[in-house]
Amino acid sequence: MLKALILNDTYSYHNGCKQVMHYLRQDLANCGYTVAGSIVGRIEYLYHHEYDLRDIDLVIINGEGSMHHNRLLPQALLKVLTDAKKLGKKTALINTVWQAMSLTDEHKEVLQDTYISVRECLSQQEFEKDNISSDIHLDLSYFADVPIRFDRPKNLVVGKFFSQKDWRPEQVPTIDIFKDSWNDVVQKLSVTKWLVTGRHHEIYAACKARCNFVALSGNTWKNEGLAKTANVDIIFKDEDLHHSKIPSFLAECKERSAEYTKLFDWMESQTPFTIAGKV
Repeated sequence: MLKALILNDTYSYHNGCKQVMHYLRQDLANCGYTVAGSIVGRIEYLYHHEYDLRDIDLVIINGEGSMHHNRLLPQALLKVLTDAKKLGKKTALINTVWQAMSLTDEHKEVLQDTYISVRECLSQQEFEKDNISSDIHLDLSYFADVPIRFDRPKNLVVGKFFSQKDWRPEQVPTIDIFKDSWNDVVQKLSVTKWLVTGRHHEIYAACKARCNFVALSGNTWKNEGLAKTANVDIIFKDEDLHHSKIPSFLAECKERSAEYTKLFDWMESQTPFTIAGKV
């Protein structure tokens, strides 16, 4: 059995990330890998965790929303990837955003010899600036099967925000990707007309449920990148948009309902990610 080391294990962050890790582990198992180690995406774990790359066949980074703006975490992840490549190991960076990363010549060489899968076209274009190729696949959470559950229809549900206090209008039901299971979130949204959120995985849950969404930007272009990759005209507002302006933003989005249908149809047509045949 081949051995894989997972870097940037986000299982404990929120339930969208938990679903990502379930999918990745299952795919690795289906492709003949046993997970020899899975390291949480924090600097202290990457620099002080005891792992022996000599006994590993594949080092795979679950990038998610981590790989941007030359932060310490992506630099630490690239260092482990570089160490693995020096030992002749297979390497992969998957399920990732890629934005505003300045690469050394060594990093470029390593990434050019690494299998890369991004979640949207803006990240792919950013890699291309350094002559690094990548595939595009939807976030791994999208492809989890969710049982059908019948619930009372809802016109509006509000989720979590990213950089500001959550908007909580009276008498409006909520979801919380940090507290509610992935299945519960998708099932609730499957009978909801509109979601307001600032969280990327809540957007993905809405897409899985074919629920229209009003979304704020985050600290990267991952939300906007999804719409651009699908070539749909969906708008996003600044992550600090004042709560008083959200109702008018919702009204603006409702004028583009057909664009959401196009997005959902496109996403349903996409091939699920697998590491098989990639490394």
